[in-house]
Amino acid sequence: MAARPLRAAALAALLALAACAGSPQPSSGNVENGRRVTEKWCVSCHAVAGARNPSAPSFAEIARRPKRDDAYLRQFLEDDHFPMTMHRLFENEKEDVLAYLRSLR
Repeated sequence: MAARPLRAAALAALLALAACAGSPQPSSGNVENGRRVTEKWCVSCHAVAGARNPSAPSFAEIARRPKRDDAYLRQFLEDDHFPMTMHRLFENEKEDVLAYLRSLR
């Protein structure tokens, strides 16, 4: 008879784990690495860390725009945008750039 409550508890634990596995938690990212990534790949167009004559908005301006929450910025980093199509970031780099943008708010 003791096996029945144990099986119920095990099943409840498995269901809880399955629910958590279906919803990935956003990474906090590394702000310093995000700054380095933007200085390497984005500075030719965006004002990053003192760059001059940008042909695109500064990262500080982007971060402070209304309705530019993490979900919006994450999706923007996923989509192709000319001439950004030349620059493909790894997933961890995207999270780091997102953390850097978040730090500029």
